[in-house]
Amino acid sequence: MAASTLKKALTDKRDYRYITLENGIRVMLISDPQSIDPDVIDRGSSCSSLCSSYETDTAEPIDDLSDLEPSDREDEESRHKAKKKLGHLMSAAALCVGVGSFSDPLEVPGLAHLLEHVILMGNEKFPGENEFDEFLQKHGGYVNATTDPEETVFYFTVRKAKFKESLERFAAVFISPLLREESMNREIGAVDSEFMEAHEDDSERLEQLLCNLAKEGSPTKKFFWGNTATLKEHPREKGIDVNALLKEFYMKYYSANLMTLAVVSCDPLDEMEGWIRESFSTIANHEYEHLDFSKDMAPFQEEEIHRLYKIVPTKPGDVVCLKWCLPPLIHHYKVNPLSLIERLVGHEGEGSALSVLREKHYAHTLRAGNSYSGSEFNSNFCLFTVEIELSTLGHKNVFECVDIVFQHIKMLQEATLDQLERYYEESRIIEENSFNYKEKEEPCGYVCDVAQSLRLYPVEQVLTANVLLMDFNEDVIRGVLNRLAPQLAGIFWLSSQHSVQCDRREPWFDTQYHIEEIPEEWKCKWKEVLSSDNLHLPLSNPFIATDFLLKPPDRPPTQHPTVLKENEHYRLWYYKDSKFNTPKGESPPLTLFLQTKWELLKDLITVLVAWYCLHLMSPLAMHSPHNAVCLELLLSMMNREMAKMAYYAVDAGLSYTLKCSHGNRGLVLQVNGFSHKIRQLFDLLINRIADYDISNDTFETEKEHLAQEYTHILRKGEKFLKNLRLSILGCQWTVTAKIAAIRLLTMQSMQAFNQILRQHMFVEGLFQGNVTAYESIDCMDFMKGKLAYLSLPLEVYPEVRVAQLPSNSEVSMLFPVEDLDPSNHTPNTLLIVYHQFGPGTFLNSVFCDILMQTLEEEVFDRLRTKRQLGYSVGCRSHNTHGVLGFSFYVHTQADKFIPKEAVQQIRDVISESLDSLNKMTDNDFTAHVTSLNSAKREEDLSLQDEVERHFAEILSGDYVFDRLQREIETLQHVTKQDVCQWYEKHIFQGEHFRRLVLQSLGQSNEPPSEVLPVPNMESIEEDFDRFFEEIQIDKSYGTRLLDVLSLGNSVAKVRSLDIRGVTPALLFRRKLLLLPTCHINH
Repeated sequence: MAASTLKKALTDKRDYRYITLENGIRVMLISDPQSIDPDVIDRGSSCSSLCSSYETDTAEPIDDLSDLEPSDREDEESRHKAKKKLGHLMSAAALCVGVGSFSDPLEVPGLAHLLEHVILMGNEKFPGENEFDEFLQKHGGYVNATTDPEETVFYFTVRKAKFKESLERFAAVFISPLLREESMNREIGAVDSEFMEAHEDDSERLEQLLCNLAKEGSPTKKFFWGNTATLKEHPREKGIDVNALLKEFYMKYYSANLMTLAVVSCDPLDEMEGWIRESFSTIANHEYEHLDFSKDMAPFQEEEIHRLYKIVPTKPGDVVCLKWCLPPLIHHYKVNPLSLIERLVGHEGEGSALSVLREKHYAHTLRAGNSYSGSEFNSNFCLFTVEIELSTLGHKNVFECVDIVFQHIKMLQEATLDQLERYYEESRIIEENSFNYKEKEEPCGYVCDVAQSLRLYPVEQVLTANVLLMDFNEDVIRGVLNRLAPQLAGIFWLSSQHSVQCDRREPWFDTQYHIEEIPEEWKCKWKEVLSSDNLHLPLSNPFIATDFLLKPPDRPPTQHPTVLKENEHYRLWYYKDSKFNTPKGESPPLTLFLQTKWELLKDLITVLVAWYCLHLMSPLAMHSPHNAVCLELLLSMMNREMAKMAYYAVDAGLSYTLKCSHGNRGLVLQVNGFSHKIRQLFDLLINRIADYDISNDTFETEKEHLAQEYTHILRKGEKFLKNLRLSILGCQWTVTAKIAAIRLLTMQSMQAFNQILRQHMFVEGLFQGNVTAYESIDCMDFMKGKLAYLSLPLEVYPEVRVAQLPSNSEVSMLFPVEDLDPSNHTPNTLLIVYHQFGPGTFLNSVFCDILMQTLEEEVFDRLRTKRQLGYSVGCRSHNTHGVLGFSFYVHTQADKFIPKEAVQQIRDVISESLDSLNKMTDNDFTAHVTSLNSAKREEDLSLQDEVERHFAEILSGDYVFDRLQREIETLQHVTKQDVCQWYEKHIFQGEHFRRLVLQSLGQSNEPPSEVLPVPNMESIEEDFDRFFEEIQIDKSYGTRLLDVLSLGNSVAKVRSLDIRGVTPALLFRRKLLLLPTCHINH
């Protein structure tokens, strides 16, 4: 296929070639000439987005749009998250097999998922069970796979120098997999653990309930996950040979003509084509017919789904979901009707369903659309969902909430042709701008998208199908809109208050539910829905960018961000990007830049966006759980108001975040997007922060919502233990302390906090991208003028000091889940073995990186593959406000391993890892160091990566913008002996050994004896009452910041006042010494 026939973004400089191999595999080759091979790059001023492979410990605000909790959403890691960060300029490949869980045999549910696991565990050419993983790990890469109803996708990334060899190993996976029975039996345990980890996820539970409700004979009426029962116990009872069935499934469906492949590298197309033909042409083609489920029966009869389904969720709070089952829409990819309709239904501005619901204080959020996952968007059907997160008031008026959504849809159905065309055209422009000027994608995700699209769409539309709106078709759009009728909607109402009514249980996730007919009064009203005067179509969007000019610099170029202006109120860092907004190579002279026109440069420009980043520092939230809750609640209320005001800007491709800063040291505002309209959004947000006034209704609604989010953290082992670890280290308040504090929070104290927060602050700002120095100074001056704050006294400047764990010791703490939340019956158990290293240096940072590079795959193999402790296992390194650490973690189930046994297994792995380091050959160690060196020499993939790296230095107070270059220099002098000695001293019980073991213990039939005593709830709450009476917190907020901070000794008492089993941990914390403020800059 000629490159000219493929529609791609204006800024996409990659070369594409489509080929079909002799055996039928369809391949997209992608050569990226702008990617410089990191193995040969001469590193200059540019640095990689990988500051280090360690996890930065943050404490961020509750994100009420996500099931992830506040302080962990950015840090939520799969085993390969750090590796994905590495992979910006690496080579990658993805192979999509056109078969998935829809094709599972009825007698063995989950077989397709099991094959996805086992096929990677050795083949005739490379028989080692973990050989491919180990090879990629050694060369900076990883491999992973996913199973959907109609496809299974395998993907890997690796350094360019090893791409050819990796492709050969990747192809061997599909040519001659061994599919050994012993490997399969072990991996069934991993599949079971993966399923159990999803057991508490309400979205997964609802999805499986829908599968269970589907009609007999529908491909949807299956259990896609698989577990020990379906893959081992039931087949054994029926005399079924699962291994033979697994091999039969592979031979039948893993046929070359059902495969698509996408590869990306900086290698030439001709060279890559030769490698692909050499390695992949021998995959067998069984000429199996392409699977198409469009003629199979739909999962639901339209009239049958129209019922009220009451469900008991695992998460606190109420959610009502309206679901419509539509015909498949894959063939309408040019019209892309779902994209248009989800924009209209999910609109958050004036006149939208959400704005009306929020004005009535019925709802927190509303989301609409389709996830485009295989379970919602396939050849058999398509789901459209409207999900409303209800307040307590919304729970009492759920019928009215649903009715408002139906009124909104009715209004859309009545829209004129001119109105639909106008909004379609506006949406088309927005999506086209976003597509044409998007930043470069991470390679692994990119090739996965291409391989999947290649299976479904014509080659010339592989990059644009279901992304752009290309062809307005009124009949198609109205056809979908008209199917969103009340009489065709299933109403799924999730609420813990339904537990008494729910008389049924879904067999796999054990979800409690009840089905009842829609009340007649509802049915009667919905027969003739009337649109409301409060609802209207979106107005013309004033934030759509039309000016894509490159702004000439008004300052000489610099290598790193520099201070442009500093005074007692703010410090402004500025960097007129010289990589992403200028031609490649050397930056031109300032005079030449001032004379050059955009028309001469446009073919060389990458992206024309700007980033405005502000850190508004205040010590208030660090001072007590009460203050921390006040800040998080204030930001939650502001974000609620801003969503309505700024919706048009967000819809047009601009973006903003307003959240707590790390360590509760204030708040962070980040605004980014096309530079043409970014200033209007920035001014809008600053004005709202300056003028924000708290209303009582909003306070009560958001307070309730935040309290629910806090409570939910207690049910999430990883979130809870991370919060507890950081609390012990003195970096944040425990979530249980926040729960106690929010119960006592009043409107008066909230208003007082809002007033005092803005009295004294210091602001650090970073302006980067397509923005001038003059504009940057003007923005900071505007911000200072609008917020009208006083300078922050030096004596109360917010700094985080981390507590030092006791030396030469292991401290262990165990928390049964039922003690944290009596309603939590999960068997899921999490163990974290954390080692604290102390204040960071470049040398210590390099040691941490080498440990991750050399041990990650080995630890994973020992804990999961060999010991079968669980599905999510591994190690990660930490940077906790300048103090480095390293942890091993295991997600398992209480009925599989008792805590002492699992912890001992981790200790054994720690010992074995030291032995492996000592026995590692010099060549292998050199290969790991070379791979790590290449990772640190990678250029940033995008402006966002570069901004995040720069702003992280500013937030930490380190300001080491050339960190990677200095780590590269340090890396050259590290030997294997140095690493072994350092590991032995800090991790393997050496002279600097400091270990903290935290365990969140799930329920099992045999409760363990090692259970911590549970404090008396009533006495603790009485202590809190006395504490707040003692300092009169509601009245103490007078006129000055220093008056509030003078309460230090009294407020500090809250550290020892906690609920449930957390108190012993806080008592331990009080005995620890504080390290000095740490900065990794030496």
